[in-house]
Amino acid sequence: MIGLDTNVIVRYIVQDDPDQSRRATRLIEALDEQHRGFVSLVVLCELHWVLRRAYKVTREDAASVIGKLLGAKELVLQEADAVRRALARLTPESDFSDVLISEFGVLVGCDHTATLDKRAARIRGMKLVPYRPPANRSQRRSESVPTCGGVGSAERVFPQAQHRSVPRCRDRT
Repeated sequence: MIGLDTNVIVRYIVQDDPDQSRRATRLIEALDEQHRGFVSLVVLCELHWVLRRAYKVTREDAASVIGKLLGAKELVLQEADAVRRALARLTPESDFSDVLISEFGVLVGCDHTATLDKRAARIRGMKLVPYRPPANRSQRRSESVPTCGGVGSAERVFPQAQHRSVPRCRDRT
C-alpha cells in the first residue's frame, strides 16, 4: 500500500497540468486490490477544499468525488465508515470538514463539539461557544490573550507545558 497526497488525487481528477496529471494517472491506474492506495482524512478534507475553492466545484460534486473514492476497490480511505456517515449528513450549507469533525465527536462519545463558526454550529453534534462580552473595558484589557501574529500563546493555554521553541509574545494592548 502507498499513501496518496492531495495533489496526486487532484491532478488525477482535474487533469489540468499535462506532466503532473500524466504522472498521477499512471500511478493511480496502476493500483489494484493487491497494491492499494491509502487516502487519509487530511487528504479528503484538503481535496474537498481545493475542489470547492480553486476549481469552483459545487459542494455536491465535491462530495460525489469523495463518494467515488470510497467506492474504489483500489483505495483504502481512513475511517471510511465515518466518511460515509459524514457524506450522508452533508447539507448544501455545511462544509465537509465540519461535518467530519462533528462525526468524530459523536463517534468518540462527545456531548457536542464546540465551535466559533456559526454555520458549523448548525450541524448536529456541534454547538456555538456563546459570546459573553466583558462587563467593562478594564476587564477586557486584563483578559487579553498574548498573541504573535494572531496566534495565542501556548504558555497561556497550557501553562504546565514547556514550549521553549515557541518565542515569547508580547501582550497586545
